[in-house]
Amino acid sequence: MKSLIKTHSAMALLAVVEYMQRTLTFKFPEGQWDSQGRWFPSEREDCGLTTSIRPPSRAWPKSYWQAAHSLKHCAALHGVTAQQARDALKALRRDHSDMAISRLTAEQVHVLAGGAA
Repeated sequence: MKSLIKTHSAMALLAVVEYMQRTLTFKFPEGQWDSQGRWFPSEREDCGLTTSIRPPSRAWPKSYWQAAHSLKHCAALHGVTAQQARDALKALRRDHSDMAISRLTAEQVHVLAGGAA
């Protein structure tokens, strides 16, 4: 198993950890809510999110918020493809629960990745 994880980059594994933390609501994306209850990402958090997702409205105020919780978005934040992140998630889920994945530290991820960048 560990050899399978070592084939994934540390950045892909970090994207998975970020995704799990957001999914389990241990961590939230950077941004702010306006007076209408719509959420907008910070500049760092955006990374193309606002160009590919329908803008929030009164009827659908959380469109960016929901997209910022996706694995695809977390992968973009860490500079890896969605497929790399999906593969890393699949490998981690073979031996770890979602809760255990969400609690991994950056140092533990680098050890799992075998020092891969």
